[in-house]
Amino acid sequence: CASGTCGDSYCCNEVAVNAGCTRCSSGSGSCNLQLAIGEACSSDDDCYNGGQCLGVCCSSSSIPNCETCGATEFDPHDGNPSKYGCAQCEDGYETYNKMSTGYQCRKSCEEGDFHPDPYTDWCTSFFADGASCSGTDAWCASGTCGGNYCCGAAEMVSVFDQSGECCTLCSNTGACLATAACQQSSSIPPPSLQPTPPPQANFSDSSEKNTTTQSPAQTNSSDSSANNMTCTTEKLTAGQNCYAPANGNDHLCASGKCGGDYCCDEAEMRSVFEQTGECCVACSLTGACRSTSPAMCASNTCDASAQPTDGDVGNCTAALSPGSTCAPTCDDGFTRIGQRTCNAHTGAYVNTASCLATCGDGFALLEARTCDSRTGEYNATATCVLVSEVPPPPPPPPSTPYPPPMSNETIAIVADAAEKKAQAEETRDTLLASVGDTKTRAVVKLLADAAIAGVQVKKVEMALAAENENDACAQAFVKMQLDAGLGACDVTTASSTSASTRRLHATATFSVTVFVNPKTVDAATLATALANLAGAGVAATTTDTNPMDEMRAIPGLDVSIVATFETEATLAAVASVAADAAMNAPLSPPPSPPPAPPPKKLVLSDYESSARATASTSHVYATALALVGLTFARRYK
Repeated sequence: CASGTCGDSYCCNEVAVNAGCTRCSSGSGSCNLQLAIGEACSSDDDCYNGGQCLGVCCSSSSIPNCETCGATEFDPHDGNPSKYGCAQCEDGYETYNKMSTGYQCRKSCEEGDFHPDPYTDWCTSFFADGASCSGTDAWCASGTCGGNYCCGAAEMVSVFDQSGECCTLCSNTGACLATAACQQSSSIPPPSLQPTPPPQANFSDSSEKNTTTQSPAQTNSSDSSANNMTCTTEKLTAGQNCYAPANGNDHLCASGKCGGDYCCDEAEMRSVFEQTGECCVACSLTGACRSTSPAMCASNTCDASAQPTDGDVGNCTAALSPGSTCAPTCDDGFTRIGQRTCNAHTGAYVNTASCLATCGDGFALLEARTCDSRTGEYNATATCVLVSEVPPPPPPPPSTPYPPPMSNETIAIVADAAEKKAQAEETRDTLLASVGDTKTRAVVKLLADAAIAGVQVKKVEMALAAENENDACAQAFVKMQLDAGLGACDVTTASSTSASTRRLHATATFSVTVFVNPKTVDAATLATALANLAGAGVAATTTDTNPMDEMRAIPGLDVSIVATFETEATLAAVASVAADAAMNAPLSPPPSPPPAPPPKKLVLSDYESSARATASTSHVYATALALVGLTFARRYK
């Protein structure tokens, strides 16, 4: 600015500068007294720079179907709000991140439909049995993508009933081709792993209270009519990538919250809400909250008023607020287990409360939680067991030494790295939003993440006979015995297979390339996958390649966005190395204290006096000679 002052968004004129204005108008540069984003307003005219007034001044000039704005994005340096997008949409709409324009409103999908990814505002139907699903469970009506095709719901039930296992690979008809032990949320072990309680049990009863008569073990599940929680199998754990599919992707995470690209940690979410009253917006690779906002907390209340069997509602109400917990009370002779909670982040109602008959003397109530691996239904159970049979509580986790505080310089380096990475990820997401093909999008995302991390990708090339491109990719991951979510597949037709030589259903030979990021697939895992390929009779070549070279070779990508991303990814990678070095630098030990001076003597002995006098005289002569030399040097320089 010629005046030397930028007033928020526009250069101020001299009059505004002299008046001490901090916000100036477009065009004239005059002092502007309109309200900044986030300030309470009554009309659009109140808001600076054309922002819409929806309770407060919004960052955007138009947010259709939005009722109120709130803080939705935050400065990585100081944590202050940087954008005010939509915090509450009208009925029938939901908030979503529309990339550069921030949080907007999109129409909620009807039953049977979903949003293909977090950044689109259109809905599509869930995929039918046998439809191509690119390893994404949430796209399938059945909830399971077996390799590359949606598994059939009836087929999955039949297979589980017969074998006790779940489908891991399905055909283009939805038929189950391979099975494995059902995957379970890490917090709830499958029923088969639950400790079997001893057969002795004794419940409080006037006729048996002081006897040794044993009754059958008691099992009681929480009231199913009031329990909206499920423990659906194969949920993603904290820090796992939840970017791919629909509906904000929260349903993919065991914690119920997908924070941008990664599942949030449930304990971290609860801690953040208890300390700040805010909820996680974005989470990191470890599940830690990177940013928070009160606008991200659930706005609905939960109906926790159902009366439990053998008890009363206690302090539970029909409008339990998000983040709150309540507990029913139990009748005399019954003991409560569990509680009722309204999740602050998701608004989900979780009821694990139940009233169980009180155990008799010498017995204790042992709680257990199980999850049906086929239906995903959650059950809280308990049984009376002998006190001597109650297992000891697990030892507390080892304490983690608190890290030493970082210097201001290190904090600045780390913040700079986080800012550069966030900028590169934002441009990456803009690029991904322009890619319609899911297979290409997966390749671009893997390459982009590797570029941001500053690593080369592993490129595994092979030739496979298959029905089509999707089948070729599915075969590659199956033969490698590698989770399709850990890599990305690109495929082209190499040649047609003649009718006399083709195998059943195989109509062509495809050139298949599988990319893996060494940040997510370590050397040992890749070596095992390559050995599996060789064992399946597949010849493959593996090379290290620059992710940006591969990205530039993909047709159809916006060249200018790719160029911008490359610059930002390079800066992010360099900044990340600097941040790691700064955080891992060894701390300098404190300086050693100077040695204590010897005690002074009041009276010196004859030889000490003589020696000290001689030393003092020598010191005077040496000093005098040095001064003479210095004077001589200066005079004749």
